[in-house]
Amino acid sequence: MAATAPRTKALAPDAKVELVGMITPGREVVFLIGEAGERLSLGVEVESAAAEVLINGAQVVSVRSSSSNGPTMVFLSSAIQLAALHPLVSTLLAALAARSATIISSYHSPSYLVKTPFASSPILYLASAPSAQLAALKAARVLHPFSPPNLIHGLAASLLTLASLANIPATLLLIPTTAAPQPLNGPFAPTKTWSGRNTAGGPDPDGAFSELKEPLVKLKETLGWTWWTPAETQGDGFAWLEVSRKARRREEQSNMYM
Repeated sequence: MAATAPRTKALAPDAKVELVGMITPGREVVFLIGEAGERLSLGVEVESAAAEVLINGAQVVSVRSSSSNGPTMVFLSSAIQLAALHPLVSTLLAALAARSATIISSYHSPSYLVKTPFASSPILYLASAPSAQLAALKAARVLHPFSPPNLIHGLAASLLTLASLANIPATLLLIPTTAAPQPLNGPFAPTKTWSGRNTAGGPDPDGAFSELKEPLVKLKETLGWTWWTPAETQGDGFAWLEVSRKARRREEQSNMYM
C-alpha cells in the first residue's frame, strides 16, 4: 500500500502592498507608530497627504511632508499582520530612500525587565550607529539604552532592522506605556484607541505619558526636532486612522443587532 504524504497547512497568501501617490526620496524620515506616534502626532504640522500605503486594499500608512522643509513624516498603524511586515517595510524604504530614519514607538513598561527598577519609566533607545547627540542624552539620563533580555518585535523592529541592512542611519525611540500590548499577529482591537488625545503634559489617565514632557522637550532640542511643537494639539497625521476606527465601530455596532 502506497504511503500518503502528510497533509500540510496551506500558507496564507502573500500580502498585497500598494503604494498610492508620490514620495520625494532622499530626505530625513520620521516614522510614528502606535500610541506614542499618535500622541506625538498632535504636535506635528504637516502638509496634505503625499502618499498612502494599502495592504490588501486597506490603508495602513499615511506619508506626509512636515511644514518648513522638515522631514518626511510617516504615520503608521500598529495593527499589521506579521506576514505583511517585510513587504510593507521594504516597499516604504525603497520609495523613501531615506537619508536617515527616526522611528518612534511604544514599549510596555510593566513588563520591561531591569536589574534595578527605574524611579519612573524612561524613554529607551536603540541605534544602528553611535552619535554624539545620543551619547549626550544618555549621559544626562534623558535616554536609556534598550537592553537584553528584553526583545522588540513587530513593525518598529522591522523598520530598524531593514533600515540598518540598507545602510540607513536609524534610531528607534521607545516611549513607555501601560496599555496592554496587542497580540503579535492579531486579532487586533481596532475599536479601542489610547486614552485621551492629549499632547505631552496634558491630562493623562494612566500618568505615564504626562511625565515625559521634560525629556521629550530635551529630545527635541538635542536632536533638532523641528517637526514637533509640544504646545500644538491639532496635528491630524492620524486622522485617516480615526476615520477607519469610527467606521469599524459602526460596523460592529450594527452587527450586534443583526
